[in-house]
Amino acid sequence: MKFFRRKKKQTPTIPESFVVPPFEYHPKIILAWAKGIEGNQDLLNYLWENDFKELVIASHAIHLKDDARKWLMENGFPHFMAFIRAAEGDTVALSWLKVHGFDLFYNMALAIEGNNEGFKWINVNST
Repeated sequence: MKFFRRKKKQTPTIPESFVVPPFEYHPKIILAWAKGIEGNQDLLNYLWENDFKELVIASHAIHLKDDARKWLMENGFPHFMAFIRAAEGDTVALSWLKVHGFDLFYNMALAIEGNNEGFKWINVNST
């Protein structure tokens, strides 16, 4: 019976290639983003007001907001969505990050999943 079948949840696909936007954030901006993800609304407001909208929207995507996930894919930030999906255990997204040279996102996703290699890389290669 057809009406008992569940619709497959549509997940945005990550493009094979795209023009990589600059990915350079001051460590304090990354720290503000991390605290915003934890729930600090003042820091999310600061990021929004200072043109770091992609970080605020990524925070919402991390909290499973479908509109935010869609926005990242449609507005030139598929690498953010790949990072989020990789941190959720998506091995295809993890491989995509590695292949496309997003070493920081790749290793952050590994670390989030509890992989010691990710932690080691971050300690050696980030500020």
